[in-house]
Amino acid sequence: MKIKKLEINNFRGFRQATVEFPESNLAVFIGVNGQGKSSLLDAVSIVLHGVSNSRALSGSLDDPRLKNDDIRIGEIEASVKSDLILYGELHNFSQKLRQHEIPHTYSKPQNGLIQPIFVEKNLPLIAYYRTNREINLANAPETPPSMGREAGYFNAINATLNSFSDFVEWFKIEDDVESREIKKLQDFKYQNPRLTPVRRCLSEFLSKLNIQFQGLRVVQESAVQIDYANPIKKFDLYINKEGQELKLSQLSHGERALILLVADIARRAAILNSDLDNPLLSEGIVLIDEIELHLHPKWQREVIPALLATFPNIQFLLSTHSPQVLSRVDSEDIFLLKDGEVLKLSSNPKGMDTNAILEEVMDTPKYPREVDVLVDELFALIQQRKFDEAEEARRKVAEASPDNPVLQRADAMMERLKILN
Repeated sequence: MKIKKLEINNFRGFRQATVEFPESNLAVFIGVNGQGKSSLLDAVSIVLHGVSNSRALSGSLDDPRLKNDDIRIGEIEASVKSDLILYGELHNFSQKLRQHEIPHTYSKPQNGLIQPIFVEKNLPLIAYYRTNREINLANAPETPPSMGREAGYFNAINATLNSFSDFVEWFKIEDDVESREIKKLQDFKYQNPRLTPVRRCLSEFLSKLNIQFQGLRVVQESAVQIDYANPIKKFDLYINKEGQELKLSQLSHGERALILLVADIARRAAILNSDLDNPLLSEGIVLIDEIELHLHPKWQREVIPALLATFPNIQFLLSTHSPQVLSRVDSEDIFLLKDGEVLKLSSNPKGMDTNAILEEVMDTPKYPREVDVLVDELFALIQQRKFDEAEEARRKVAEASPDNPVLQRADAMMERLKILN
């Protein structure tokens, strides 16, 4: 499964925008806040929900279909259209909504829709990780009803439900199954085949980031409660970090978020395509809003290559504000959102340093505005040959920005003009 093209009309802040996705398995959206990065990902989620017959995708809340609030102010109709490759065949999907009407959905061909309950094919993985993807590990929700392979789509694209809670609950159940089988078989080397892909995934992914974690497992404890007839089941995920066993809740936000995100993708692959020798080779589309959340700059630099290597058949659609993330991405895979338009880059950020990416790609000044004002004042005084005042202005620039290369240029200019005088 792969999305080839997205077209939106009168959708939120966009009057009209078209995205032609690259041949690679990566598309990264950048732009200042309010330019529509999350809106584009939301539009793709509408497409993904529309091509699936699974009601599990949106969990227990409303389906992520077009709503009146999605219609651009001043317009009466919004639409989302897309071209997707599904099972080797091109599919056209569109959804249109007029004010106060029910959304009209069209898909061609109809028989290409995903039918997780009946289809015998490998199912495409679908997931949307929004910015509210943190989890309270101590209070996971009730286990969702058994849905077979369709459980791999449960809460996959809902904006407000916590997908990671589903992962923790699922892992607890499968870990219990593994423990019972070990006891039954008296085979301490036995591993639950549904957990094996998750563990292998974590090992492969984290090794690419030079992170030494292994042995993810669940420990359940009883909790104090006044109603002893209905005790709270409290449990934690444990993991071995460089030889020390820690609760996942004891890790940093960045470590925990990264481990759970990757493990949740692997979990969905294992549920959807357990018959594959390696479920990590599942195809699909994964959306991640602000991929850099809570990550150290070093991990931001490596996270995209690690994801693409661990899940080679997944198409990742991401948004970011991070120059470190962009330093490992080709310009063909980046879309700049500006003033309601989706633009391609004129320069390639891959291999650039952070300051160059901020200036040339993200249109962000290298230095604060107050430093630029001081620099302008410095060169104005030099041009006017007011050298004593220029020296004082130079001192202020050096205090505010000691490594600023304009200082050397200012020195050379003053020296040359003094000679000419």
